[in-house]
Amino acid sequence: MIQQQDSTIKLLQHKATNYQSIIANNQEVNNEVNLQLDYLKTEVKRHKRDKIFLGTGLGVSIGIIGILAILN
Repeated sequence: MIQQQDSTIKLLQHKATNYQSIIANNQEVNNEVNLQLDYLKTEVKRHKRDKIFLGTGLGVSIGIIGILAILN
């Protein structure tokens, strides 16, 4: 009876240790995912900014070409 209780206690301790490892691993994965999301958000913002600059540049260029065409 006592051996069975000791065995059960050891098994539960082993399970608790395994669960703690799983929790620690999940936290590491979550941290890594959050870092990747931050990086992707930064990249998306950078691409939006580049598109705005490109669009503005093209608009100004077309406007200048149009004005020059009218003046000629």
